[in-house]
Amino acid sequence: MSNNFGVISTIVGVMERVEDIIDLTGIESKEESLVLIKALLGDEKYNQHLDIISDLIDFLCYLTKNKKKLHLNEKKCMKYLSSCCI
Repeated sequence: MSNNFGVISTIVGVMERVEDIIDLTGIESKEESLVLIKALLGDEKYNQHLDIISDLIDFLCYLTKNKKKLHLNEKKCMKYLSSCCI
């Protein structure tokens, strides 16, 4: 992961891949996503960011299911996430 948003990009990418698995419940999808994210990030980085990873998955699912839109300045938002979460 060479860019500043590698963890977030990894989470979103894994969630998109898991979403294609038809027979999973929401809980199973999250569990599968967490397993794949851990494999990609490695134990140390995964454990360091586990709380934010789990919360981000829940938040992204909430947004997509409820079709909510955030009107945030993307650069400011990503700058904040970069400094606190990655």
